[in-house]
Amino acid sequence: MSKLDQKLKEWHKHNLLDEESLNRIVEYERQQAKAEKQSFLGDIIPFLIALLVAFSILALVGSNWNDFSQTMRLIIIFVTLLVFHAVAFISYQKGKELFGNCLNFINVIGYACAFVLIVQMYQFTSDSPVFLITWTMLAFLYYYVLKHNMFYYLFLGIGFFSLSYSAGIGTAHVYLIQIPLLLCSVYFLKIMKNRWNASFNYTFLGYIVIMFFQTFSDRQYMTPIILVVFILWYLNERGIITYVILPVFTIFIWLFTFFTSLFGGSYDVIHEIQKEFSHGFLKPIAVPLFDTIILLILILAIYTMYKKWKDNVSFNNYLWIFLFIFLLPILGVQDQLANMIVGVLILFAYSCIRLFKGVSGQEKGSIIIGFITFASLVIGIYTGFAIPFISKSIVFIILAVVLYFVYTQSRKARGDEHAK
Repeated sequence: MSKLDQKLKEWHKHNLLDEESLNRIVEYERQQAKAEKQSFLGDIIPFLIALLVAFSILALVGSNWNDFSQTMRLIIIFVTLLVFHAVAFISYQKGKELFGNCLNFINVIGYACAFVLIVQMYQFTSDSPVFLITWTMLAFLYYYVLKHNMFYYLFLGIGFFSLSYSAGIGTAHVYLIQIPLLLCSVYFLKIMKNRWNASFNYTFLGYIVIMFFQTFSDRQYMTPIILVVFILWYLNERGIITYVILPVFTIFIWLFTFFTSLFGGSYDVIHEIQKEFSHGFLKPIAVPLFDTIILLILILAIYTMYKKWKDNVSFNNYLWIFLFIFLLPILGVQDQLANMIVGVLILFAYSCIRLFKGVSGQEKGSIIIGFITFASLVIGIYTGFAIPFISKSIVFIILAVVLYFVYTQSRKARGDEHAK
C-alpha cells in the first residue's frame, strides 16, 4: 500500500472523502503512473534503436577505414553527417517526429565520432576537454530545440562521463566543462516536471558539485558525497523535491555500514575519510571541521525526524539512521567492539522500522526489505562478529524479543483486534 493509498484510506475513514471521490482519485493516480511508465518506455526504446543503428554504421565504415585515403575519409565523415541531417529535416517537415529524433540522436553520435577521427587523422593532442564539452553541448542543444527526452538522457550520460574524465586531468581546463554543465543542470531544474527526470537531474547536479569540490580540494570526494546525499535526503524529506532515486543510495550505505561494522572497520574507515579531508587547503582545522559538519547534519536529521513525528507526518526515507555510524569515531572512541555494536544496532533498527512499516501499512515491499536486511544481519553476526558463541546466543535472544515487540506493535498500529 502506497503512502497516497494510506492517506486516502485515512481521509475516507474520517469522512473527509466520499467513496466516489476516493475511487476517482485512485483511478486518476493509476492512469498517471501508467502514463509515466509508458512515456519512459516511449523515450528509451527509440534511444536504443538509434544507438544500434549508429554503431552498425560505425562498424560498416570501420571495416574498410584503413583502406581509404585521408581525403576520402573527410568526405565520408561530412557527407554522412549531411545526409542524416537532411533526412532528419525532411522527417520533421513531413510530421515524422520520432524518426527525426532518432536520426538526430545518430547525428550527435556522429559528431563525436567525427571529432575523434579528425583528431586521430591530424594527430592533435591536448589535455583540454574541448571534445567532451563540444559533444555534451551538442546533446543539450538538440534537447533545447527538439524537447525530446532521448537527448536529455544522452546529455546526462555524456555529462557523467565527461565529469569523471575532467576530474583526472589535473588542469584548470576542467572548469571549461564543469561550469557549462552546471548551467545546463540549473536550466533542467526549471523545466523537468517528470519525477524520474527531475531525480536524474538532481543526481547529476550533485555529481557536478562533487567533481567541482574534487578539482580545487586535492582530490577529496568522500566528504562532498556525504554532504550531497544528505542534502538530497533532507530536501526530499522536507517535501521540497521528490527524489525517487534515494533508495538506491540506501542500498550502498546499508552495505557500507554492514561490512564496516561486522568486520570491525568502522573507526579505521571513518578515520581515513578524516585524513582525506585533511589533505586540502583546510588542513590545519580539517579534522575538527569534519567532525563538526557530521554532528551538525546528524542533529539536523534528528530534529527533522522529531518534527515530522510530532506533527504525525510519515517519513519518506530512513537514510538518516546510518549517520550514527560516525558518532563514536568522531568522538574518538577506537574500541572495535563498541563500534561494531553501534553498527549492529543501526542495522537492526533499520530492519525493525521497515518491518514495522510493512506490517502496519500492509506494504509488501517494505516487509521484503526488512526481512532481507534482518536475515543478512543475523548471518553477519553469526559469521563475522568476533565474540564467543554464548554471547552471540544472548544477542540473538535479545534481538528476537525486540523483534517480537515490534511485530505486536505493528499489528496494533494496523488495527488488528487480535494482536497481543
